[in-house]
Amino acid sequence: MFLFTVAIMFTVGILYYFAVMPDSVSVIEKKFDIDMSKLTMTRSDRMRWLLSSHWITYGFGSSTEFMYKFFDGALEMDFVKIILELGFIPAFVFVYQYLFFSKKRIYTFLFMVFMVLNHIVSSGLTSTFSWSIYFITISCISMYPIHGKRLSFSFLEVKR
Repeated sequence: MFLFTVAIMFTVGILYYFAVMPDSVSVIEKKFDIDMSKLTMTRSDRMRWLLSSHWITYGFGSSTEFMYKFFDGALEMDFVKIILELGFIPAFVFVYQYLFFSKKRIYTFLFMVFMVLNHIVSSGLTSTFSWSIYFITISCISMYPIHGKRLSFSFLEVKR
């Protein structure tokens, strides 16, 4: 089930990557009569701006720096950013390791699957505050007691 989920998440990410490429955007808009700019909340436009500029990657984060300097905004698609800046293999390793981290607990695993989906269409990898919320959530899920005991958020254990 783990490898199947990794393959599905990677495939969804690749499909989204190709869907926001400028050539694909024009085909999708003509074929389905939808506005990809509105559908992706201008992320497809940002992709077009980046690819039509003189940007050259020098590692993870280079597109963000370039976009803020010349377009006053970021690409905002973490998975797409990994593909553009690092390649397809690092994108697969990202999805694999992201889900491998949580595969022992079903709730943590489902949480991380939703986080991968979020990273495909949005940003959040570089947000420090959001990562603290993620890890607090993961630790609460992982530390949930077995045998029906309630989850306690207090520092002092109350004995009955």
